[in-house]
Amino acid sequence: MILASKSFYAVFNSRPQSIIRAVACNALGPALPHALHALRFHTLDSEDKTEPLSPINDEEICGLAANASVAEGLEDLFSSRHKDRNFQTSQLNSTESFKFNRAIYRLILFSRVFPVYDLDFDPEPTEQEVAHIQLERKLFLLKFPDCELFELRSVALFMVEIAEWAQAADSTERLFIHDIDIGDLAHIAGPAKVLDAYRTGCSSSLRDTFNTTTSRNLETAKRDAALRRISLAGHFRYCTGSGQRLLSDFDLWNETSWEYLRGIFPIDELLEQLPGRLYTNNVEMKRLHEAIHEPSFTFPTLLREIHELRTSEYETWTRQDWLCECCIDDILGTHLHLWLSDRNKQKGIEFPKTCQDGYKCKLQDKKKHSKRYNHLCEPQ
Repeated sequence: MILASKSFYAVFNSRPQSIIRAVACNALGPALPHALHALRFHTLDSEDKTEPLSPINDEEICGLAANASVAEGLEDLFSSRHKDRNFQTSQLNSTESFKFNRAIYRLILFSRVFPVYDLDFDPEPTEQEVAHIQLERKLFLLKFPDCELFELRSVALFMVEIAEWAQAADSTERLFIHDIDIGDLAHIAGPAKVLDAYRTGCSSSLRDTFNTTTSRNLETAKRDAALRRISLAGHFRYCTGSGQRLLSDFDLWNETSWEYLRGIFPIDELLEQLPGRLYTNNVEMKRLHEAIHEPSFTFPTLLREIHELRTSEYETWTRQDWLCECCIDDILGTHLHLWLSDRNKQKGIEFPKTCQDGYKCKLQDKKKHSKRYNHLCEPQ
């Protein structure tokens, strides 16, 4: 836009730094100084010497944009998980958003102050080396007021929650090095990698590093008041399916939150949802395995397609119904074979005959029999 208009370019060229800062302030809001501080850190000795008010150069513009995208992605996820699950974008108010973003930028700074290679000792670090790093972390964290430390811990715990969810979503992969403390490594790797772990469904279980790096009693401290209010913003309601289970919104699922089910029902465990003796049918098990590991496979798509195939028992189920984990499990257990059968038809896979014993057939472990007969059906 600036290069497309001579008048715009002339105005920009007359005071580029003030315009760049104004645009950055508009994009990042009051968290801009913290974003710049995280970006301009070079060494621990120079950490206090960074100047957030100095001009923003081209390289920093790119860095600010990248980090802002990470902060926005995590804020959307935090809001969806801990404030209002009806929305996939942030519903935090301006104060909550500022506190969340400030904590994210400080975690980015933490990951730069204490990078991964500080822990990757070869040979194994001595007790003195470990104690030295822990002391440096403690001194770094003690620079923040107690109330801001509580905010930091709240967001750090959220990052642990997301990474643990990602591990459950894909237990076959490990994002981080296994011989280093995972709780340390997740926070030291930084918010960008935690967000990437969510988006790719690839991570390792984490523990809170802040409980061991500061002498303040953070492990028993109350969460920051504003963030605590976010966590309690959900309501209790009855599961639509059972009509008897009174649960928090955060333990119920509908179309707006189906994506998060990846970490509740790990992909590979879907193979266990097939009814009867289909688990012995190598032909169909292979097809299901291939289907759920396609790059385009998502839980929302699976459940939308299952909804179109729903049996008479579930004819009143709508995609807006709030269902508990047990009800989702029942839906998968009673419909996954129907979904696979429909998928086979769409791919042009046909069977000459249908086995009268259906998914309960005891011969479907025989390759010749399983290739000749359809078993994705009820016993006759």
